[in-house]
Amino acid sequence: MTNAKFYRNLICAGLGALALGYVPLSHAFYAQASAPAGFTAGAINTYNAAKAGVTASVELGRIAANASLNVGGRAVNIATKIPLAANAARIAAAAIYLHPGVRTAVTVAAWLGAGKFFYDVSKGWLEHQDLPVSDGMQYATSYAGPWYPTFEGACSSRNGVIRAGQPLRCWRSTNPGDPVEYPIVSQSAGASCPKGWYVTSAGCVQTQPMQPVTQERFVDRLVLNPMSPNIVPELPFDLPVDVPYIEPLFVPTGAPVKNPNYDATKPQTGANQPYTQPGVKIEGANDAKNPFQVNVQPSDRPTATPQGSTNPQPITPPGTEGDGSTDKPKEDKDERDLCEKNPDILACQKVDTEVEDSEIPKAEKTVRYAPENPFGGGSCPADQYAKIGTQQMKVIDWTQDCMFIRDYVRPIAFAITALIVAGILAGALKP
Repeated sequence: MTNAKFYRNLICAGLGALALGYVPLSHAFYAQASAPAGFTAGAINTYNAAKAGVTASVELGRIAANASLNVGGRAVNIATKIPLAANAARIAAAAIYLHPGVRTAVTVAAWLGAGKFFYDVSKGWLEHQDLPVSDGMQYATSYAGPWYPTFEGACSSRNGVIRAGQPLRCWRSTNPGDPVEYPIVSQSAGASCPKGWYVTSAGCVQTQPMQPVTQERFVDRLVLNPMSPNIVPELPFDLPVDVPYIEPLFVPTGAPVKNPNYDATKPQTGANQPYTQPGVKIEGANDAKNPFQVNVQPSDRPTATPQGSTNPQPITPPGTEGDGSTDKPKEDKDERDLCEKNPDILACQKVDTEVEDSEIPKAEKTVRYAPENPFGGGSCPADQYAKIGTQQMKVIDWTQDCMFIRDYVRPIAFAITALIVAGILAGALKP
C-alpha cells in the first residue's frame, strides 16, 4: 500500500468517526452521515416509517428523508431518496397477511380490494371462489340432455371424445357443420340457475362463496396488483430498500474573501468573480455496505458579493446553474499561497513601481544609539526606618545588600545559567 493510500484510508476511518467535526482539512475524504430515523443498515438495508415517527414522503417508489452531517460544528440536513427494493411488495404482502390489523389503513385497504381479499376475525383471510356465473340458460350436447347450467359444463362433458382422429370442439350452433366439431344446443326453459347466480357443485347460489386463502397464494395474487408507494407510511414494518441517493450539496464554511485570480478587465461570469467562498462539497459515495457514506471535498466557490451564502446550496445537474462547475477543489491543504489566504495584508498589496525618482518622498531622520546594560537596570528598595522615642533609626539597610546582590550575585547567577544551558545544548547535539 502506498503512503498516499494509507493516509487516505486513515483519514476515511478517523474523520468518518468524527463526522466532520474538523472540516478545515483541505483534501477530499470520506465521512459517515447519520441515517434518517427509521433507516437500518445491514446485510439488507431496511426502512420503517413507523420508527421514523413522521409520515414519510414517497414519490415514484422512493422515500424522501433527510440524513444529517456535522459540518464545522453545525448539523446539516442532507436530502436523500431511498428507493424501495424490488421485493418490497412481496415483503409488505407477507407482513399484511401476518398482521391483519393494518387492513383498515386507506392505501392498504385499496390494495387488498384490488386483490379481492377479505378478512374474517373467526375465519382469517378469505377470497371468493372462482366459480362460473350463469347466464340464465341451460346447455346440452343434444336435445335429449343431460342439461348443464353453463356452456362450459356441457362442453366439458364431452372431453376426451375423439372423432376423425381429433378431439371434439364445442360450438353453439345446431348445424353439425364440420364433423370434427360437436354442437352444443341450448334453451332457456327449465334453466336451473337464474342469470347472474354462481354455479357450484352443490347447486346455484346468489352470493359468491368465500374460501380460506394460504399465505403463499395471498402474496402471489396480491403482488399482481401494483403496490402504491403511499402505502409505506401506513405499514409499521421494515421494508427492504436499495442504496440511497444522496443529493449533492455545497455547505459554506466561512465568509467570502477576495479572489486573487479575479480580472476586472474581463466579464464577471463563471469563475471570474471578485470573491470566493470556502466550503465543502458533499456527495454520496454510493457504497452498498456503507449507504450513508459521503465524499467531502473542500472547495472555493466564486461569488459576486462579500456576503456570500450562509445556507447549504443544492448542487444541480451538470450544465445547469448551480452545478458547481466553477468551484475550485482544494486537493492539498497547503495549496494556497500566503496572499491567496490573506489577500488584505500589506505584504500582498500590489506596489506601483511606475513612479519617477523625483516623485518618491524623501525624509531625513536623526538616529541616536545608547549603550545598554546587559544585566538590566532597576533600583534598590528604600531603606527602612523606625521611630524609637524621639529618635528615628535605620532598621534595614538595603543599600549595602542590594549593591552586593547586583554587583556580585547576579553576574554569578548569569554565568551558572549559561553553563547549564550550554550543557543542555551539548547533550541534545550528541548523535
